[in-house]
Amino acid sequence: MALMTSMVRSISSCFHGEATDSPCKRGKAAMKRVLRLGCLIAVAICIADCSDDIGGPCSYVEYPGSATIISVEQDTSQMRLCENGALIQFTFQPTDSSASGRYRFSNRPDTNQTFIVGSGCSAPLNWAISQGLVVGSGHRCVRCEMTDGTCSPVVFRFPDINYSAWGDSCEVRN
Repeated sequence: MALMTSMVRSISSCFHGEATDSPCKRGKAAMKRVLRLGCLIAVAICIADCSDDIGGPCSYVEYPGSATIISVEQDTSQMRLCENGALIQFTFQPTDSSASGRYRFSNRPDTNQTFIVGSGCSAPLNWAISQGLVVGSGHRCVRCEMTDGTCSPVVFRFPDINYSAWGDSCEVRN
């Protein structure tokens, strides 16, 4: 503590016009070392705190059910990846009628959900049609709710849909 008090006095004298003597120079050098050490500690803390896998690994609880496609429209948003993207809306119905009472994320409804591919893209329309994603069609679906990790809190999986070729069907925007 005495060393810190001495350093503060030395540095204080440096800022009051006594910058030419050697205690002042030593004080400035000591302060630079303290600042460097503080920055190094802050970086180390950030690295240690941020070293967890962001976005994973995650665990989910699954609620099986079915989805009914309620609309299929051309995606005209500026954020779409595919020129031929389609906004596909569906409603999910859990197999267990009491499941919705156990949802961890009850603020995310089962109605008017958007079918997405990849990491949040609208599906190419020609691909969607080839997979049977047309208005009124029913599909096996699973509502997945995150229980651990930092991934998307709620995702919907369609186990019978073959996602492998959606990228080949995408007409990439210029």
